[in-house]
Amino acid sequence: MTPLAWLAVAAAVGGWLVLRKKESPSAPQLKSRALLVGDSLAVGLGPPLGKALLPAALDSEAHSGSTAKDWLGKFRPALDELLATVKPEVVFVSLGTNDTAPGASVAGLEQRFTELASVVRKAGAAPLFLLPPELPWSRQPVADAVKAAGAVLITPRAGLEHGPDKVHLTGKGYADWAANVAQQLRGGVIGDLPSFLP
Repeated sequence: MTPLAWLAVAAAVGGWLVLRKKESPSAPQLKSRALLVGDSLAVGLGPPLGKALLPAALDSEAHSGSTAKDWLGKFRPALDELLATVKPEVVFVSLGTNDTAPGASVAGLEQRFTELASVVRKAGAAPLFLLPPELPWSRQPVADAVKAAGAVLITPRAGLEHGPDKVHLTGKGYADWAANVAQQLRGGVIGDLPSFLP
């Protein structure tokens, strides 16, 4: 075969190889997984947070009126099952509103948050506690309990739109809260999990 013929064959083969490489599907990318557990604030936050965290996948389980004590008691089997089946990288914990409401005792809250964080860590996930948006009462006991647990506290931006009860948010308020949480994650609040969100 002449040199020109060899060049023609090489060019054809080379073009086919390049074309095949372009057509080959890329390796499947595993989605990061997250779990949200908590009270009525988590009920409202779940849907917009799921959208804000894309492409990560979010599962959620929330019960209105629930406290940290509930999640270590009657909801503990559900929590254990979710941790085992979802296998999340991070677990958002939206609790503390009912634990610190007027008439409630904050005694033991630090211990309960510490135990919850331990349950999450033993499942191989990072506990991320969400400080409630502004409340008619002090949120400081919640912040103190998260600090005692040695966990990450994600503080919402000020001025989120509240509903008439001044505790729960409007639809816009929840959407803005979700966007703010995602923004903080992408900004490096969980530096030990840099691959969780792009």
